[in-house]
Parts: sequence; C-alpha cells; structure tokens
Amino acid sequence: MHYKAHTVKAAVETLTDLRERLASAESEVEGLRRLAETMPNGVNGKSFADSLPKAEADRDKAAANVADAAADLVKVEARTMQDVLRKVAALLAGDPPEGAFEALTSEAKRILEQDDPVIELAQRQMRIRDFLNSTPNMEESGWMPEDPRVGDAIDALIKLEREIEKTPPRTPEGLAMMLDVKWRETLDVTPGTDIWASIMDDPETRFLATLRYGAHTLAGRKRDFEKLD
Repeated sequence: MHYKAHTVKAAVETLTDLRERLASAESEVEGLRRLAETMPNGVNGKSFADSLPKAEADRDKAAANVADAAADLVKVEARTMQDVLRKVAALLAGDPPEGAFEALTSEAKRILEQDDPVIELAQRQMRIRDFLNSTPNMEESGWMPEDPRVGDAIDALIKLEREIEKTPPRTPEGLAMMLDVKWRETLDVTPGTDIWASIMDDPETRFLATLRYGAHTLAGRKRDFEKLD
C-alpha cells in the first residue's frame, strides 16, 4: 500500500505514524511469543501460539507499509534544504530504501545550485545604492541630482525595489537579501544606537527586524546584530 503525500512534512508524518504502528505490531508478536513459551496451554482453552500467525501477518503488513512510505518519501520533491534535512532525519531513523541517499544528494545539489532572481536584483540594487551614497551631492534631505547620472540611478533604484517586491525569493539567501533591501530602503539604522532603541518600540519595525534576523540566520549570512534587544 502506498501513502502518497504532496509535501515532505506530510510524508515524514505518515512514515513516523506507520513506524509507530509497526513497533506496536512487533511488540504484540514478541509478547505473544513469550506468553506461548511460559503458558503453552494458554488461558481458558485458548492458545497464545494460535494467535501468533495473525499477529505476525499484521506485523509483516505493517513493515511493508513502512517500506512503501519510506520509498514514497524519497520521491516527494524537496523544495528547500530544510525539506532535504527532514527527509534525511526520517530515513536515518529506519532502513532507508536502496538509492535513497543518492537521490537526496541530487536534491540537495539541485536546491543549492538553483537560481534565485531576487539575489541578482538585490545585488544590482545595492550597487546603485552604493553609487548614490558615494556621490558628493548627498544631503540629509535626500539626493540632489545635479549629475544626470544620479537622477538615472535614482529611477533605476526605485524600479529595482518595486521589481524585488514582486519577485518571490526561492532560497534563504534570496529572502535575506530581499529583507536587506526593504530594511535599507526604509530603516537603515545602526543597531545599539539611540535611534535603534527608539524604532524598536514600533511593532511593525521590530517585526521586520525579526524577519531579517531570522532570514540571515537561515541563509548562514553574517548578521549586523546578534540580538534584537
């Protein structure tokens, strides 16, 4: 019997549940065997040995269901590295199907090498922002586009920021860079300063900071602050 699941999480939950059923079936078989040895005449004329064949058949069926569920888990597409790790942990808890880890290695490689359009867009946006920050006509009130290149850069910056907002990230790195863009677009504040303490009183700002912090952690990127408080 195959247990088709559409997500890795659901497939892992199914496999875990079936393993618990298998453990229960194995325990029942072992218990009946001990009773058959210690009480060969059974109870009230009913032999424990007579119950063993059905219990063993149930155990074998449960074992087959576990094997099917493990095979199905291997086939469910991992969408993130977290999915891959879930699959590895679940399969290591039992007997992995043949070729399982070769398939998982291939999945991990695919995910690590997949393109994330947000990364390229964010890199372009950051290069433009660095250019604007380096121009001599930067004032507290904003950019003063005396140089036509500055005006063009501002237009390109705004266009890229809007495009980034409409592009779903596909990787933790892309998510981290998207939140970097949003943070620097609105709240480029140095942690630990009085201004930082002030803006952290705003729930929406703190939520954005928490998201950015978490995204950097998931992506394995260096964070510019170690805690939010």
